[in-house]
Amino acid sequence: MIGMGFFQTLATRAPVDMEWLQLRAGFSVFRASHAALFVDESFEDIERDANEHIVKVIDFRLSGMLKRLLVSAVQADLPGQRPEIGAQLMAYGIELHSRGHLQAAVDVFTLVFDTATGDADIRLLAIQRRAFALRLLSQFDDAEVSYHQMIALAKQARDVSKRLEGQLGLAKVAIDRGNLPLARTAVQRVVRRAIRYSEPTIAAKAKIDLARIAGLSDDPIGALDFTRQALEWTTDANDRDRALMNMATALRELGRSFSAGAIAAELRVSAIDGDLRAKATVLAYNVAIDEGDQNMMRDCRDSLSVTVLPPLVEARFHEATARDAAARGETQEALAAIQRVLAIAESNKLAETIFTADRAMEDVLEGRIPALYSFRPIPPPAHAEHRLRRIEQAVLEHCSA
Repeated sequence: MIGMGFFQTLATRAPVDMEWLQLRAGFSVFRASHAALFVDESFEDIERDANEHIVKVIDFRLSGMLKRLLVSAVQADLPGQRPEIGAQLMAYGIELHSRGHLQAAVDVFTLVFDTATGDADIRLLAIQRRAFALRLLSQFDDAEVSYHQMIALAKQARDVSKRLEGQLGLAKVAIDRGNLPLARTAVQRVVRRAIRYSEPTIAAKAKIDLARIAGLSDDPIGALDFTRQALEWTTDANDRDRALMNMATALRELGRSFSAGAIAAELRVSAIDGDLRAKATVLAYNVAIDEGDQNMMRDCRDSLSVTVLPPLVEARFHEATARDAAARGETQEALAAIQRVLAIAESNKLAETIFTADRAMEDVLEGRIPALYSFRPIPPPAHAEHRLRRIEQAVLEHCSA
């Protein structure tokens, strides 16, 4: 069915909601683009429907984007215009992703990949963005297929960088599924290949993933070391944000709440990626609970409650609300929040989240505030304390620069 992701997204909102009107207009323009690219005889009726819905969009920037995309669709059968519609569709797909409409974004990226047959670069970008959105939606099987398609296309195009990024994508899926040994081996292989092919940016991305694996493997000191290496190598702002997020998580788990909170506060406002801003807000919420900062707790809770969140981030948010409620002695509210976590985790096959939620429920029932770290925090070994302070100081200077 054409535009299933749009339908699923629209079904979650009321027709009077402005976001619904924007999505409905986007769906009409998406249908027009699809009809133009596949030479659908009903194009004129679809174009009329799109124009009727675009006028209802009061967001000037989004309205302009949709109008330009519709013009590209109208002109798609003219010589040389197909690359134009592909570029316009990619821009709209990225816009949908940034607004949290991942299912609709998948529709758009799929259309670009299927139709931009003469442009390897835009097809690689489209399949990479599709795989990323699917991974955030916890649709891991489909994400794996997309990453394999990306690797195959990159080989054909002799694009070493994209081939290595596709391999990293498969490793990320393994991390999300909880298969850390497989993920670690795959990422280490990418590091070696990136160094061999003089791809320092890819090596930095891989170091960020090694930091995440270390954190999930009860090794926060290792996570900090890998993150420091990544920050030294990367020139990409989004990779810098991801590295800092890993570092903030590790610092919190080592009891460095002030430093973790400072990094999370910066990422909440400065991170390029909306999903990462949401993750930083969840981390800031947890730090605020640790410190008993009621104002920050309220600010984070209010912000997250009106944000469209990917499944894993939404689960982390409900975990934090469970901690918040438990800290206030509201046992039933905490248990209800954990049940929401379990529902999300079970429907999306998030094994690690099911485990932490079960453990959190046991904590609440026994009168404890759930820790909900990747692991139970322990103080760093004495021999690592000095090294930890140096890393911590360097990162705080990096944030304030």
